[in-house]
Amino acid sequence: GGFARVYLMTDIANGKRYACKIIPKNRMQKIHIQK
Repeated sequence: GGFARVYLMTDIANGKRYACKIIPKNRMQKIHIQK
């Protein structure tokens, strides 16, 4: 969905670029684990 934002991040240690997805805490749902 369109609830997260994606940013282009650069690792200052090695100069590599990564896509970083930021999801607001209020949009996250708890995961229920069943045994």
